[in-house]
Amino acid sequence: MQSHLEIERKYDAASSWDLPDLSTIEGVGSVQEASSVDLHAIYFDTGDLLLLDHRITLRRRTGGGDEGWHLKLPGGEGGHTTRLELQSPLTSPSADKATEIPAPLMAAIQVHVRDRALIPVAEIRTRRSAHWLRATDGTVLAEVADDQVTGTALNRFADDEERTHTWHEIEVELVDGETAILDAAESALLAAGATPAAAASKLARTLGVDTSRRAPAITVSSQSDAGTAVGAYLTRYVRRLLEFDPDVRQNDPNSEEEADEAVHQMRVCTRRLRSVLATYRVLYDRETTDPVRDELAWIGGLLGALRDVQVIRAEVLAAVAELPADEVVGPVRRRLDTMFTARATTAHDRLLVALDSARYFRLLDALEAFVDKPTRSDRAALPAQSELPGRVRGEWKRVASRHKEMVRAQDSSERDVARHALRRAAKRARYAAEVAEPVCGADATRFITSMSAIQTSLGTFQDTVIVRATLTEATHIAATHIEDGFTYGLLIGRQQLRADTALREFDGVWDAAVRRRILRWLG
Repeated sequence: MQSHLEIERKYDAASSWDLPDLSTIEGVGSVQEASSVDLHAIYFDTGDLLLLDHRITLRRRTGGGDEGWHLKLPGGEGGHTTRLELQSPLTSPSADKATEIPAPLMAAIQVHVRDRALIPVAEIRTRRSAHWLRATDGTVLAEVADDQVTGTALNRFADDEERTHTWHEIEVELVDGETAILDAAESALLAAGATPAAAASKLARTLGVDTSRRAPAITVSSQSDAGTAVGAYLTRYVRRLLEFDPDVRQNDPNSEEEADEAVHQMRVCTRRLRSVLATYRVLYDRETTDPVRDELAWIGGLLGALRDVQVIRAEVLAAVAELPADEVVGPVRRRLDTMFTARATTAHDRLLVALDSARYFRLLDALEAFVDKPTRSDRAALPAQSELPGRVRGEWKRVASRHKEMVRAQDSSERDVARHALRRAAKRARYAAEVAEPVCGADATRFITSMSAIQTSLGTFQDTVIVRATLTEATHIAATHIEDGFTYGLLIGRQQLRADTALREFDGVWDAAVRRRILRWLG
């Protein structure tokens, strides 16, 4: 599969319109014209155009130098269109394989398609004359495509009276030039009578639909009500969850690179959503939110199982690599690598099964339906400035309570459990304050920073607990194979030192978190 970032602008022109002299464009040394080609593309989408709704197009195209499957994903906004294009070769020329979408492309859109069928929605034929704008040194700055287009709507999108549309379109796509060449080309085209394209894509024009149907981001201010502030936060993280899903599906669970960021980010999205739905549950109908929270816990647990293995693996193998050669006794790295490979593969396989399940798809349906039309209680209409701090205060009380439990713990094992509970409470308080930050400003920001510091210091300690347990297990496995356990013991000792350092840092972090300046905004 190939990919590239497509940066282009589109223009409409009369059917008899001719390109101006492109060699007069500033920065252009010469213009190379290619022979005209005929392009034939079938576009696929769901019956309710979910891909187009997310500014995504999927087509199977023949003709030209890039025959194959093309998937275009949103890549940015601005005066020009920026999109990420993924390409895959045609799977087979036979008719029965013509709609077999390549797996890598399907993985990139499954989160939107879910278990709905993909059907042909449009057929577009294009007679294209390409012109390459070259600099004086021969560099191709941009390609200008002069397209005579015939678009035909298919299936239920076809209208008997307006089934087929024809139009004249000009595309200017950046190749190796700077965006200034797009500005210069635009000036020349507009001066010659072209106009900015009326539709964002050939598909949108063929189907006659608006591609900006998605609701804009919600603006939150000090004047917002509580429901608006919480809704904006939930909407943001539902969208982020959808964005990370494709990369998680294509994650290599056994890469020795840094632990996969997409798995981490998607896991964090599930945690944020679940936590905020709990903190602000009085604003909503719990018969709606409680089942969603349960399902977020389910998929978050599967993401966490893989993420934890990846993090521990990276930590342990890096620690082994730092040891002098004479302190690595026996097949330590091979033993650890075997253990982590098996665990990561199992966790990854279980996650992929879940991501392709109807249960997961219904969770996504429920999340999108909730942020689109939340079932609010009367409290959601209260001013955010008065309602949100009280909710955060409740989470802070939970943090303080967990700290007391940690101090009172009678032994190290009980204390470790209490520290983990305290860390989770601090994380939940942090997420609650993130909702309030656009409303409460610097007060909420300071609180977020203090909760993050607690989370980080205790998170480092918790990592050492898991790593030490893993190394102890590896020691036992090595012993059954009559392998020396010296290196494992050395690594465990180093993790203990790391744990002691994290706890010393936590004492200072806690003292800072309970200062009046941090807590006074909670009332």
